Amino acid sequence: LVSFDVSSSDPIVIARYVAGGLGTEDLVEYADSTLMEGAYSDYLVAILDETPKSWNTIAPLFELAVRDLGYPVPSFEDAIIQLVRYHLELIAAGTVEPLLELSVLWKDIKRFDLHKDVKHYVGDAIGVDVLYGLYFAVDDLEYSKRDGGIQEIKSEIVAESERWLKNH
Repeated sequence: LVSFDVSSSDPIVIARYVAGGLGTEDLVEYADSTLMEGAYSDYLVAILDETPKSWNTIAPLFELAVRDLGYPVPSFEDAIIQLVRYHLELIAAGTVEPLLELSVLWKDIKRFDLHKDVKHYVGDAIGVDVLYGLYFAVDDLEYSKRDGGIQEIKSEIVAESERWLKNH
């Protein structure tokens, strides 16, 4: 279940929905949180009123609600890029722990095939190949060099996030 900070995260919630990262309970929580924050849509109320709460009834209401609130519903590919940008902006800003944030990113885009359209390395189709390699490089560190190595990897993740944002 995802916890929502509705006021600042609507586009990210919508991107997570499109990317397949939310469940029925998340959409119900979103409707409740959005209404509690003061935004209104008849479709949000319909989500809360719907019983039983199944994906087949809640998901279409969610899409209608976000459009009613003035948000576009992106394509799957656009949602993936939006999620990558969001997480890399957090990393580049230094407001999050880089390895942890990458794990959240991989979870957010888990339905995107990072192996699809690969030219050389996993994730290169969307430019996250270096980040993917850095994330898994932690597993290859020798125990005696682990602490310094992890710090170096984190610094490289921040630098690579900045490069990705500059180039995409």
